Amino acid sequence: MTVDHYVLLGVQRSATHAEIRSAYRQLAQRLHPDTHGGVVSAEMVAVNEAWRVLSDEARRSAYDAKLRLDTAFVARPAPAQWSAIDDDDDDGFVDDDGSFIPMVETVAARRWMVLITFTMIAAGLLLTALFVYAFIRSGSTGR
Repeated sequence: MTVDHYVLLGVQRSATHAEIRSAYRQLAQRLHPDTHGGVVSAEMVAVNEAWRVLSDEARRSAYDAKLRLDTAFVARPAPAQWSAIDDDDDDGFVDDDGSFIPMVETVAARRWMVLITFTMIAAGLLLTALFVYAFIRSGSTGR
């Protein structure tokens, strides 16, 4: 899950722009590189990112929508794709312990599958084209 910018700034999700700006300024004064010998801390970078996102209405509404989606996804359990059926034949295909775990298919996994599929199609087309080219170059006409 992503960093919660509201928690980082110490404000509620319903905070006004003025409350967010006030919290940002307090943290920025405390964490500013001028007060730490010119060293920029990772916390200051995170606070600046939180301010960048929450200070702009469009970015904030998109961020809030993403938070709602993330919390809805975490709160809802994944549907089971298998059921553990107890059988006594021990054929190895059905789980007798009931320990099957539902397969979680992520967007990243789907993207990789699409990438691999397109790569295989492209490789097949390239090999076919090379075969046709070699066949034409060899002068074989079948007569």
